[in-house]
Amino acid sequence: MVIKTEVLEAGHALSREAQPAISSLAKALSGKGRVTLIVGAGFSIDAGLPSWQTLIGDLATAIGEVDGHDMGQMAASDSDDLLRKAEYVLRMRIEAKGYGTPEDLIRTALYEDRKGAVPGPLLRALAQLVASLGDRVTILTTNFDEMLESALETRKVRSKAILNVGLEKWKQEVTSCQRRGVVPIYHLHGRVSRVKNDRTDSIVLTESHFLKHGPRVREIVVEALKSSTTVCLGLSLTDPNLVGPLWDTRKARKPTFAIAVPGAVDGFDRKASSAYFLHKNRYLERELEITPIYLKNYGQLEQFIYEMDLAAKNVRRYLLPADDVNCTAYGARLRRALEGVTTALGSTRSKPVPRGSASEALRKKLAAELGTGEKAGRVSQLLERYSNDEAVTDLLRKLEHKVKAASRTREKFGLQLWVRVPAHGVAHARYEILLAGSSHFVFHPPADESLTTWSVDAHSENMAARALARGRGYMWKTTPEISLGMWQGMFAAPVRLIQTIPSRSGDLRVPLAIGALALTTTHTIQVQREDIPPDSKLSLLSALNAEQRRELGSILGAVGAELLSAP
Repeated sequence: MVIKTEVLEAGHALSREAQPAISSLAKALSGKGRVTLIVGAGFSIDAGLPSWQTLIGDLATAIGEVDGHDMGQMAASDSDDLLRKAEYVLRMRIEAKGYGTPEDLIRTALYEDRKGAVPGPLLRALAQLVASLGDRVTILTTNFDEMLESALETRKVRSKAILNVGLEKWKQEVTSCQRRGVVPIYHLHGRVSRVKNDRTDSIVLTESHFLKHGPRVREIVVEALKSSTTVCLGLSLTDPNLVGPLWDTRKARKPTFAIAVPGAVDGFDRKASSAYFLHKNRYLERELEITPIYLKNYGQLEQFIYEMDLAAKNVRRYLLPADDVNCTAYGARLRRALEGVTTALGSTRSKPVPRGSASEALRKKLAAELGTGEKAGRVSQLLERYSNDEAVTDLLRKLEHKVKAASRTREKFGLQLWVRVPAHGVAHARYEILLAGSSHFVFHPPADESLTTWSVDAHSENMAARALARGRGYMWKTTPEISLGMWQGMFAAPVRLIQTIPSRSGDLRVPLAIGALALTTTHTIQVQREDIPPDSKLSLLSALNAEQRRELGSILGAVGAELLSAP
Protein backbone atom coordinates (compact mmCIF):
# COMPACT_ATOMS: atom_id res chain seq x y z
CA MET A 1 0.00 0.00 0.00
CA VAL A 2 1.45 3.34 -1.10
CA ILE A 3 0.91 6.31 1.19
CA LYS A 4 -1.72 8.84 0.10
CA THR A 5 -0.62 12.34 -0.86
CA GLU A 6 -2.64 14.04 1.87
CA VAL A 7 -1.22 11.68 4.51
CA LEU A 8 2.35 12.31 3.32
CA GLU A 9 1.82 16.08 3.28
CA ALA A 10 0.32 15.95 6.77
CA GLY A 11 3.63 14.50 7.95
CA HIS A 12 2.43 11.02 8.94
CA ALA A 13 5.02 9.22 6.81
CA LEU A 14 6.64 7.48 9.81
CA SER A 15 3.36 5.84 10.79
CA ARG A 16 3.24 2.04 10.44
CA GLU A 17 -0.46 2.31 9.71
CA ALA A 18 0.08 4.77 6.86
CA GLN A 19 2.94 2.72 5.40
CA PRO A 20 2.84 -0.99 6.31
CA ALA A 21 6.11 -1.42 4.39
CA ILE A 22 7.85 0.11 7.42
CA SER A 23 6.94 -2.97 9.46
CA SER A 24 8.11 -5.26 6.63
CA LEU A 25 11.48 -3.53 6.46
CA ALA A 26 11.81 -3.57 10.25
CA LYS A 27 11.32 -7.36 10.25
CA ALA A 28 13.87 -7.81 7.45
CA LEU A 29 16.52 -5.74 9.23
CA SER A 30 16.00 -7.56 12.53
CA GLY A 31 16.61 -11.00 11.06
CA LYS A 32 19.86 -12.83 10.46
CA GLY A 33 20.06 -12.49 6.69
CA ARG A 34 22.37 -10.30 4.64
CA VAL A 35 21.50 -6.63 4.10
CA THR A 36 22.76 -4.41 1.28
CA LEU A 37 22.47 -0.64 1.59
CA ILE A 38 22.70 1.27 -1.70
CA VAL A 39 23.60 4.85 -0.76
CA GLY A 40 23.17 7.74 -3.18
CA ALA A 41 24.11 11.37 -3.63
CA GLY A 42 21.55 12.64 -1.09
CA PHE A 43 23.88 11.63 1.74
CA SER A 44 26.89 13.44 0.28
CA ILE A 45 24.80 16.54 -0.49
CA ASP A 46 23.71 16.53 3.16
CA ALA A 47 27.41 16.61 4.07
CA GLY A 48 27.94 19.76 2.01
CA LEU A 49 29.22 18.19 -1.21
CA PRO A 50 27.78 18.86 -4.69
CA SER A 51 25.20 16.77 -6.48
CA TRP A 52 26.21 15.08 -9.72
CA GLN A 53 24.52 17.86 -11.70
CA THR A 54 26.21 20.57 -9.63
CA LEU A 55 29.59 18.85 -9.95
CA ILE A 56 29.34 18.84 -13.74
CA GLY A 57 28.13 22.45 -13.68
CA ASP A 58 31.13 23.48 -11.57
CA LEU A 59 33.53 21.70 -13.92
CA ALA A 60 31.83 23.39 -16.90
CA THR A 61 32.08 26.89 -15.44
CA ALA A 62 35.79 26.36 -14.72
CA ILE A 63 36.51 25.91 -18.47
CA GLY A 64 36.52 29.68 -18.88
CA GLU A 65 37.23 31.39 -22.20
CA VAL A 66 38.46 29.47 -25.25
CA ASP A 67 39.32 31.27 -28.51
CA GLY A 68 37.67 34.41 -27.20
CA HIS A 69 34.39 32.71 -26.35
CA ASP A 70 33.03 31.99 -22.87
CA MET A 71 32.92 28.23 -23.35
CA GLY A 72 32.51 27.70 -19.61
CA GLN A 73 29.27 29.64 -19.38
CA MET A 74 27.91 28.02 -22.52
CA ALA A 75 28.76 24.54 -21.25
CA ALA A 76 27.15 25.29 -17.88
CA SER A 77 23.96 26.46 -19.65
CA ASP A 78 23.83 23.49 -22.04
CA SER A 79 20.79 21.28 -21.31
CA ASP A 80 22.29 18.20 -22.96
CA ASP A 81 22.01 14.77 -21.31
CA LEU A 82 24.25 14.79 -18.22
CA LEU A 83 26.27 11.72 -19.21
CA ARG A 84 27.06 13.21 -22.61
CA LYS A 85 27.64 16.64 -21.10
CA ALA A 86 30.12 15.21 -18.59
CA GLU A 87 32.00 13.66 -21.51
CA TYR A 88 32.83 16.89 -23.28
CA VAL A 89 33.03 19.08 -20.15
CA LEU A 90 35.89 16.97 -18.74
CA ARG A 91 37.71 17.00 -22.08
CA MET A 92 37.25 20.75 -22.59
CA ARG A 93 38.26 21.52 -19.00
CA ILE A 94 41.54 19.58 -19.28
CA GLU A 95 42.32 20.97 -22.75
CA ALA A 96 41.57 24.55 -21.69
CA LYS A 97 43.90 24.42 -18.68
CA GLY A 98 46.47 22.10 -20.24
CA TYR A 99 46.79 19.89 -17.18
CA GLY A 100 44.92 17.60 -14.77
CA THR A 101 43.11 14.29 -14.86
CA PRO A 102 39.41 13.58 -14.29
CA GLU A 103 40.27 12.30 -10.81
CA ASP A 104 42.19 15.52 -10.00
CA LEU A 105 39.31 17.70 -11.16
CA ILE A 106 36.79 15.78 -9.07
CA ARG A 107 39.11 15.81 -6.05
CA THR A 108 39.34 19.60 -6.26
CA ALA A 109 35.57 19.98 -6.61
CA LEU A 110 34.84 17.62 -3.71
CA TYR A 111 37.48 18.52 -1.17
CA GLU A 112 39.45 21.67 -1.96
CA ASP A 113 36.47 23.78 -3.08
CA ARG A 114 34.40 22.60 -0.10
CA LYS A 115 36.87 22.29 2.75
CA GLY A 116 34.19 22.65 5.41
CA ALA A 117 32.33 19.51 4.33
CA VAL A 118 32.00 16.79 7.00
CA PRO A 119 29.54 13.89 7.45
CA GLY A 120 26.09 15.38 8.01
CA PRO A 121 23.09 14.17 10.06
CA LEU A 122 22.09 11.56 7.47
CA LEU A 123 25.50 9.89 7.39
CA ARG A 124 25.77 9.97 11.18
CA ALA A 125 22.40 8.21 11.44
CA LEU A 126 23.40 5.70 8.77
CA ALA A 127 26.66 4.94 10.58
CA GLN A 128 24.68 4.03 13.71
CA LEU A 129 22.47 1.65 11.70
CA VAL A 130 25.51 0.04 10.05
CA ALA A 131 27.12 -0.43 13.47
CA SER A 132 23.99 -2.28 14.63
CA LEU A 133 23.81 -4.52 11.55
CA GLY A 134 27.47 -5.48 11.96
CA ASP A 135 28.92 -8.12 9.65
CA ARG A 136 25.51 -8.69 7.98
CA VAL A 137 25.75 -5.49 5.96
CA THR A 138 27.33 -4.61 2.63
CA ILE A 139 27.29 -1.08 1.22
CA LEU A 140 27.15 -0.04 -2.42
CA THR A 141 27.41 3.68 -3.12
CA THR A 142 27.24 5.85 -6.21
CA ASN A 143 29.29 8.56 -4.48
CA PHE A 144 32.92 9.38 -5.31
CA ASP A 145 33.77 10.79 -1.88
CA GLU A 146 34.91 9.22 1.39
CA MET A 147 32.31 10.84 3.66
CA LEU A 148 30.68 7.48 4.36
CA GLU A 149 33.98 5.98 5.48
CA SER A 150 34.58 9.02 7.71
CA ALA A 151 31.16 8.64 9.36
CA LEU A 152 31.78 4.93 10.02
CA GLU A 153 35.22 5.66 11.46
CA THR A 154 33.64 8.10 13.93
CA ARG A 155 31.39 5.24 15.10
CA LYS A 156 34.46 2.97 15.32
CA VAL A 157 33.11 0.78 12.51
CA ARG A 158 35.86 -0.73 10.39
CA SER A 159 35.27 -0.61 6.65
CA LYS A 160 37.13 -1.43 3.47
CA ALA A 161 36.71 0.20 0.07
CA ILE A 162 36.79 -2.54 -2.57
CA LEU A 163 38.06 -1.05 -5.80
CA ASN A 164 37.90 -1.98 -9.47
CA VAL A 165 37.22 -5.72 -9.16
CA GLY A 166 35.18 -8.27 -11.05
CA LEU A 167 32.40 -10.42 -9.64
CA GLU A 168 34.50 -13.34 -8.37
CA LYS A 169 37.03 -11.07 -6.67
CA TRP A 170 34.13 -9.11 -5.19
CA LYS A 171 32.68 -12.27 -3.62
CA GLN A 172 36.06 -13.17 -2.15
CA GLU A 173 36.51 -9.69 -0.71
CA VAL A 174 33.04 -9.67 0.86
CA THR A 175 33.62 -13.09 2.45
CA SER A 176 36.98 -11.92 3.81
CA CYS A 177 35.41 -8.76 5.25
CA GLN A 178 32.67 -10.79 6.95
CA ARG A 179 35.23 -13.01 8.66
CA ARG A 180 37.16 -10.01 9.95
CA GLY A 181 34.14 -7.96 11.05
CA VAL A 182 34.78 -5.32 8.39
CA VAL A 183 32.05 -3.58 6.36
CA PRO A 184 32.73 -3.84 2.59
CA ILE A 185 32.01 -0.66 0.61
CA TYR A 186 31.90 -0.78 -3.16
CA HIS A 187 31.98 2.61 -4.92
CA LEU A 188 29.97 1.89 -8.06
CA HIS A 189 31.23 5.03 -9.78
CA GLY A 190 34.74 4.87 -8.40
CA ARG A 191 36.34 6.59 -5.44
CA VAL A 192 38.38 9.76 -5.29
CA SER A 193 40.50 10.02 -2.16
CA ARG A 194 41.36 13.22 -0.33
CA VAL A 195 45.01 12.18 -0.62
CA LYS A 196 46.26 12.68 -4.17
CA ASN A 197 48.75 9.81 -4.12
CA ASP A 198 46.33 7.37 -2.54
CA ARG A 199 44.98 4.57 -4.72
CA THR A 200 41.99 5.79 -6.73
CA ASP A 201 39.49 3.63 -8.54
CA SER A 202 38.58 4.28 -12.16
CA ILE A 203 35.82 6.87 -12.02
CA VAL A 204 32.46 6.43 -13.77
CA LEU A 205 31.15 9.88 -14.66
CA THR A 206 30.77 10.18 -18.41
CA GLU A 207 28.97 8.28 -21.15
CA SER A 208 32.10 6.39 -22.21
CA HIS A 209 32.87 5.55 -18.57
CA PHE A 210 29.44 3.93 -18.20
CA LEU A 211 29.93 1.95 -21.42
CA LYS A 212 33.38 0.78 -20.35
CA HIS A 213 32.78 -0.11 -16.69
CA GLY A 214 29.01 -0.74 -16.69
CA PRO A 215 29.01 -4.54 -17.28
CA ARG A 216 31.38 -5.17 -14.36
CA VAL A 217 29.42 -2.90 -12.03
CA ARG A 218 26.04 -4.41 -12.97
CA GLU A 219 27.27 -7.95 -12.27
CA ILE A 220 28.07 -6.97 -8.71
CA VAL A 221 24.75 -5.16 -8.22
CA VAL A 222 22.85 -8.23 -9.50
CA GLU A 223 24.72 -10.46 -7.03
CA ALA A 224 23.88 -8.14 -4.13
CA LEU A 225 20.19 -7.98 -5.07
CA LYS A 226 19.89 -11.78 -5.29
CA SER A 227 21.67 -12.54 -2.03
CA SER A 228 20.36 -9.94 0.42
CA THR A 229 17.55 -7.64 1.46
CA THR A 230 18.33 -4.35 -0.27
CA VAL A 231 17.55 -0.82 0.89
CA CYS A 232 18.06 2.12 -1.50
CA LEU A 233 18.68 5.45 0.25
CA GLY A 234 19.22 8.92 -1.19
CA LEU A 235 18.91 7.69 -4.79
CA SER A 236 16.90 8.92 -7.77
CA LEU A 237 17.10 5.40 -9.28
CA THR A 238 17.90 6.67 -12.77
CA ASP A 239 21.42 5.24 -12.92
CA PRO A 240 21.47 2.53 -15.65
CA ASN A 241 23.94 0.52 -13.56
CA LEU A 242 21.19 0.21 -10.93
CA VAL A 243 18.00 0.19 -13.00
CA GLY A 244 19.28 -2.59 -15.30
CA PRO A 245 20.01 -5.05 -12.47
CA LEU A 246 16.72 -4.16 -10.74
CA TRP A 247 14.85 -5.06 -13.92
CA ASP A 248 16.85 -8.23 -14.57
CA THR A 249 16.33 -9.57 -11.04
CA ARG A 250 12.75 -8.42 -10.43
CA LYS A 251 11.45 -12.03 -10.32
CA ALA A 252 14.41 -13.60 -8.57
CA ARG A 253 15.69 -11.43 -5.75
CA LYS A 254 15.29 -10.75 -2.05
CA PRO A 255 12.95 -7.92 -0.89
CA THR A 256 14.07 -4.50 -2.15
CA PHE A 257 13.00 -1.22 -0.56
CA ALA A 258 13.47 2.33 -1.83
CA ILE A 259 13.29 5.18 0.68
CA ALA A 260 12.35 8.34 -1.21
CA VAL A 261 11.72 12.04 -0.49
CA PRO A 262 9.60 13.89 -3.10
CA GLY A 263 11.24 16.88 -4.71
CA ALA A 264 9.63 20.18 -5.64
CA VAL A 265 8.40 20.77 -9.19
CA ASP A 266 9.04 24.31 -10.44
CA GLY A 267 5.84 26.30 -10.75
CA PHE A 268 3.74 23.98 -8.58
CA ASP A 269 2.98 23.94 -4.88
CA ARG A 270 4.22 21.34 -2.45
CA LYS A 271 1.08 19.19 -2.45
CA ALA A 272 0.88 19.04 -6.25
CA SER A 273 4.59 18.18 -6.44
CA SER A 274 4.15 15.33 -3.95
CA ALA A 275 1.13 13.95 -5.83
CA TYR A 276 3.10 14.00 -9.08
CA PHE A 277 6.08 12.29 -7.43
CA LEU A 278 3.94 9.48 -6.02
CA HIS A 279 2.22 8.85 -9.34
CA LYS A 280 5.51 9.03 -11.26
CA ASN A 281 7.17 6.51 -9.00
CA ARG A 282 4.50 3.83 -9.35
CA TYR A 283 6.88 2.55 -11.99
CA LEU A 284 9.20 1.40 -9.20
CA GLU A 285 6.52 -0.76 -7.62
CA ARG A 286 4.78 -2.05 -10.76
CA GLU A 287 7.66 -2.67 -13.15
CA LEU A 288 10.77 -3.00 -10.99
CA GLU A 289 8.87 -4.61 -8.08
CA ILE A 290 10.46 -2.36 -5.49
CA THR A 291 8.66 -1.55 -2.26
CA PRO A 292 8.72 2.25 -1.81
CA ILE A 293 8.59 4.09 1.50
CA TYR A 294 7.97 7.82 1.09
CA LEU A 295 9.03 10.52 3.54
CA LYS A 296 8.08 14.20 3.48
CA ASN A 297 11.58 15.62 3.97
CA TYR A 298 15.19 14.79 4.81
CA GLY A 299 14.61 15.47 8.49
CA GLN A 300 12.19 12.54 8.42
CA LEU A 301 14.75 10.47 6.51
CA GLU A 302 17.26 10.96 9.32
CA GLN A 303 14.61 10.00 11.89
CA PHE A 304 13.57 7.00 9.77
CA ILE A 305 17.12 5.62 9.79
CA TYR A 306 17.20 5.86 13.59
CA GLU A 307 13.81 4.11 13.66
CA MET A 308 15.12 1.21 11.60
CA ASP A 309 18.20 1.01 13.82
CA LEU A 310 15.93 0.70 16.84
CA ALA A 311 13.75 -1.89 15.09
CA ALA A 312 16.81 -3.93 14.09
CA LYS A 313 17.79 -4.20 17.75
CA ASN A 314 14.37 -5.26 19.07
CA VAL A 315 11.68 -5.64 16.41
CA ARG A 316 9.21 -7.31 18.78
CA ARG A 317 8.84 -4.17 20.90
CA TYR A 318 8.85 -1.95 17.82
CA LEU A 319 5.86 -3.79 16.37
CA LEU A 320 3.77 -3.89 19.56
CA PRO A 321 0.40 -2.06 19.47
CA ALA A 322 0.94 1.66 19.84
CA ASP A 323 -1.03 1.84 23.11
CA ASP A 324 1.24 -0.76 24.74
CA VAL A 325 3.56 0.93 27.27
CA ASN A 326 6.46 -1.19 25.96
CA CYS A 327 5.97 -0.17 22.31
CA THR A 328 9.03 1.59 20.88
CA ALA A 329 7.51 2.60 17.52
CA TYR A 330 7.90 6.22 16.47
CA GLY A 331 4.34 7.34 17.14
CA ALA A 332 4.26 5.85 20.64
CA ARG A 333 7.62 7.37 21.58
CA LEU A 334 6.67 10.74 20.11
CA ARG A 335 3.46 10.85 22.14
CA ARG A 336 5.32 10.03 25.36
CA ALA A 337 8.05 12.56 24.59
CA LEU A 338 5.55 15.34 23.93
CA GLU A 339 3.83 14.56 27.22
CA GLY A 340 7.21 15.05 28.88
CA VAL A 341 7.70 18.33 27.01
CA THR A 342 4.41 19.75 28.30
CA THR A 343 5.52 18.83 31.82
CA ALA A 344 8.92 20.50 31.33
CA LEU A 345 7.31 23.69 29.97
CA GLY A 346 4.53 23.80 32.57
CA SER A 347 1.83 23.66 29.88
CA THR A 348 -0.90 21.15 29.04
CA ARG A 349 -1.89 19.10 26.00
CA SER A 350 -4.95 21.27 25.35
CA LYS A 351 -2.99 24.50 25.96
CA PRO A 352 0.57 23.64 24.88
CA VAL A 353 1.92 27.21 25.04
CA PRO A 354 3.14 28.08 28.57
CA ARG A 355 1.20 30.88 30.23
CA GLY A 356 1.69 33.19 33.18
CA SER A 357 4.44 32.12 35.58
CA ALA A 358 5.41 29.14 33.37
CA SER A 359 5.92 31.47 30.41
CA GLU A 360 7.96 33.87 32.52
CA ALA A 361 10.13 31.00 33.82
CA LEU A 362 10.86 29.91 30.24
CA ARG A 363 11.63 33.50 29.20
CA LYS A 364 14.20 33.79 32.00
CA LYS A 365 15.89 30.53 31.00
CA LEU A 366 16.16 31.65 27.39
CA ALA A 367 17.41 35.11 28.38
CA ALA A 368 20.05 33.54 30.63
CA GLU A 369 21.61 31.89 27.59
CA LEU A 370 22.21 35.38 26.19
CA GLY A 371 23.57 36.83 29.43
CA THR A 372 26.87 38.70 29.53
CA GLY A 373 29.82 39.03 31.90
CA GLU A 374 29.86 36.62 34.80
CA LYS A 375 26.34 35.49 33.89
CA ALA A 376 27.19 34.73 30.27
CA GLY A 377 25.29 31.77 28.87
CA ARG A 378 26.53 29.20 26.39
CA VAL A 379 25.05 30.97 23.39
CA SER A 380 26.40 34.40 24.32
CA GLN A 381 29.85 32.94 25.07
CA LEU A 382 29.96 31.43 21.62
CA LEU A 383 28.84 34.66 19.95
CA GLU A 384 31.46 36.60 21.92
CA ARG A 385 34.16 34.22 20.72
CA TYR A 386 33.04 34.69 17.12
CA SER A 387 33.02 38.48 17.51
CA ASN A 388 36.67 38.31 18.63
CA ASP A 389 37.70 35.97 15.80
CA GLU A 390 39.88 37.92 13.35
CA ALA A 391 38.81 35.84 10.37
CA VAL A 392 35.14 36.49 11.15
CA THR A 393 35.55 40.23 11.73
CA ASP A 394 37.75 40.67 8.64
CA LEU A 395 35.20 38.91 6.43
CA LEU A 396 32.37 40.91 7.98
CA ARG A 397 34.18 44.19 7.20
CA LYS A 398 34.72 43.08 3.60
CA LEU A 399 31.06 42.14 3.23
CA GLU A 400 29.93 45.43 4.74
CA HIS A 401 32.19 47.38 2.38
CA LYS A 402 30.99 45.40 -0.64
CA VAL A 403 27.31 45.96 0.04
CA LYS A 404 27.81 49.53 1.34
CA ALA A 405 26.30 48.52 4.66
CA ALA A 406 25.02 51.10 7.10
CA SER A 407 27.24 52.26 9.94
CA ARG A 408 27.63 49.49 12.47
CA THR A 409 25.61 49.55 15.67
CA ARG A 410 25.48 47.00 18.46
CA GLU A 411 23.79 43.83 17.33
CA LYS A 412 21.16 42.36 19.63
CA PHE A 413 20.15 38.71 19.76
CA GLY A 414 17.13 36.80 20.98
CA LEU A 415 16.08 33.17 21.34
CA GLN A 416 12.81 31.53 20.35
CA LEU A 417 11.84 27.99 21.33
CA TRP A 418 9.61 26.10 18.90
CA VAL A 419 8.12 22.67 19.72
CA ARG A 420 6.04 20.00 17.99
CA VAL A 421 2.29 20.31 18.54
CA PRO A 422 1.24 17.68 21.13
CA ALA A 423 -0.07 14.44 19.66
CA HIS A 424 -3.65 13.31 20.16
CA GLY A 425 -3.08 9.87 18.67
CA VAL A 426 -0.37 7.82 17.05
CA ALA A 427 -1.36 8.08 13.41
CA HIS A 428 -2.84 11.58 13.57
CA ALA A 429 -0.13 13.70 15.20
CA ARG A 430 0.07 17.14 13.58
CA TYR A 431 3.42 17.62 11.88
CA GLU A 432 3.55 21.24 13.00
CA ILE A 433 5.46 23.41 15.42
CA LEU A 434 4.34 26.28 17.63
CA LEU A 435 6.19 29.08 19.37
CA ALA A 436 6.48 28.00 23.00
CA GLY A 437 8.49 30.91 24.32
CA SER A 438 10.90 33.78 23.71
CA SER A 439 13.77 35.42 25.56
CA HIS A 440 12.19 38.85 25.11
CA PHE A 441 8.53 38.55 26.06
CA VAL A 442 6.02 36.51 28.01
CA PHE A 443 3.91 34.75 25.43
CA HIS A 444 0.15 35.22 25.47
CA PRO A 445 -1.26 32.95 22.73
CA PRO A 446 -4.46 33.92 20.91
CA ALA A 447 -7.66 32.04 21.57
CA ASP A 448 -7.14 30.06 18.37
CA GLU A 449 -3.66 28.64 18.90
CA SER A 450 -3.54 27.26 15.37
CA LEU A 451 -2.65 30.81 14.33
CA THR A 452 0.77 30.34 15.89
CA THR A 453 1.59 26.95 14.32
CA TRP A 454 3.66 26.21 11.23
CA SER A 455 3.79 23.07 9.14
CA VAL A 456 7.21 21.40 9.23
CA ASP A 457 8.27 21.88 5.62
CA ALA A 458 11.63 22.29 3.91
CA HIS A 459 10.29 25.31 2.01
CA SER A 460 8.48 26.99 4.90
CA GLU A 461 8.83 30.75 5.41
CA ASN A 462 9.53 29.90 9.06
CA MET A 463 13.21 29.04 9.49
CA ALA A 464 12.53 26.94 12.60
CA ALA A 465 10.12 24.76 10.60
CA ARG A 466 12.61 24.62 7.76
CA ALA A 467 15.49 23.59 10.05
CA LEU A 468 13.43 20.77 11.55
CA ALA A 469 12.40 19.59 8.08
CA ARG A 470 15.97 19.59 6.80
CA GLY A 471 17.47 18.10 9.94
CA ARG A 472 20.19 20.77 10.19
CA GLY A 473 20.78 24.38 11.15
CA TYR A 474 19.25 26.87 8.75
CA MET A 475 19.87 30.61 8.44
CA TRP A 476 18.00 33.27 6.52
CA LYS A 477 16.82 36.86 6.65
CA THR A 478 13.22 37.84 7.30
CA THR A 479 10.79 38.04 4.40
CA PRO A 480 7.50 39.86 3.82
CA GLU A 481 5.70 36.55 4.41
CA ILE A 482 6.91 36.24 7.99
CA SER A 483 7.42 39.18 10.32
CA LEU A 484 9.57 38.85 13.42
CA GLY A 485 9.04 42.39 14.66
CA MET A 486 12.40 43.91 15.57
CA TRP A 487 14.27 40.82 14.36
CA GLN A 488 15.78 40.92 10.87
CA GLY A 489 17.13 37.38 10.65
CA MET A 490 17.11 33.97 12.25
CA PHE A 491 19.43 30.98 12.63
CA ALA A 492 17.43 27.91 13.68
CA ALA A 493 18.65 24.45 14.64
CA PRO A 494 16.73 21.22 15.28
CA VAL A 495 16.24 20.10 18.86
CA ARG A 496 16.53 16.36 19.44
CA LEU A 497 15.77 14.60 22.69
CA ILE A 498 17.81 11.48 23.40
CA GLN A 499 15.43 8.79 24.57
CA THR A 500 16.85 5.98 26.68
CA ILE A 501 15.19 2.61 26.07
CA PRO A 502 16.06 -0.27 28.41
CA SER A 503 17.30 -3.40 26.66
CA ARG A 504 18.76 -6.76 27.72
CA SER A 505 21.98 -5.88 25.90
CA GLY A 506 22.15 -2.43 27.52
CA ASP A 507 20.27 0.83 27.30
CA LEU A 508 19.53 2.08 23.78
CA ARG A 509 19.85 5.82 23.09
CA VAL A 510 17.62 7.04 20.27
CA PRO A 511 17.43 10.67 19.02
CA LEU A 512 13.93 12.08 18.51
CA ALA A 513 13.48 15.42 16.70
CA ILE A 514 11.04 17.40 18.83
CA GLY A 515 11.40 21.07 17.92
CA ALA A 516 13.86 23.85 17.10
CA LEU A 517 15.68 26.65 18.88
CA ALA A 518 16.11 29.85 16.87
CA LEU A 519 18.66 32.61 17.40
CA THR A 520 17.22 35.90 16.16
CA THR A 521 19.15 39.08 15.35
CA THR A 522 18.39 42.77 14.87
CA HIS A 523 20.77 42.88 11.88
CA THR A 524 20.40 41.54 8.35
CA ILE A 525 21.80 38.10 7.58
CA GLN A 526 23.43 37.89 4.17
CA VAL A 527 23.16 34.32 2.94
CA GLN A 528 24.98 32.94 -0.12
CA ARG A 529 26.24 36.47 -0.81
CA GLU A 530 22.94 37.52 -2.34
CA ASP A 531 22.12 41.20 -2.89
CA ILE A 532 20.74 43.11 0.08
CA PRO A 533 19.63 46.75 0.46
CA PRO A 534 22.65 49.11 0.78
CA ASP A 535 21.41 50.58 4.05
CA SER A 536 21.36 47.21 5.81
CA LYS A 537 23.30 46.45 8.98
CA LEU A 538 25.00 43.10 8.51
CA SER A 539 24.80 40.45 11.22
CA LEU A 540 27.85 38.73 12.66
CA LEU A 541 26.19 35.48 11.55
CA SER A 542 26.78 36.45 7.90
CA ALA A 543 30.54 35.88 8.31
CA LEU A 544 30.47 32.46 10.01
CA ASN A 545 32.06 29.58 8.13
CA ALA A 546 30.53 26.10 7.78
CA GLU A 547 32.30 24.73 10.87
CA GLN A 548 31.14 27.66 13.01
CA ARG A 549 27.56 27.31 11.81
CA ARG A 550 27.65 23.62 12.74
CA GLU A 551 29.03 24.53 16.17
CA LEU A 552 26.33 27.15 16.71
CA GLY A 553 23.67 24.67 15.60
CA SER A 554 25.01 22.07 18.02
CA ILE A 555 24.91 24.50 20.96
CA LEU A 556 21.38 25.64 20.12
CA GLY A 557 20.26 22.02 19.83
CA ALA A 558 21.78 21.13 23.21
CA VAL A 559 20.23 24.16 24.94
CA GLY A 560 16.82 23.39 23.45
CA ALA A 561 17.01 19.75 24.52
CA GLU A 562 17.72 20.76 28.12
CA LEU A 563 14.77 23.15 28.14
CA LEU A 564 12.42 20.48 26.81
CA SER A 565 13.59 17.67 29.09
CA ALA A 566 11.26 16.95 31.98
CA PRO A 567 12.84 17.67 35.41
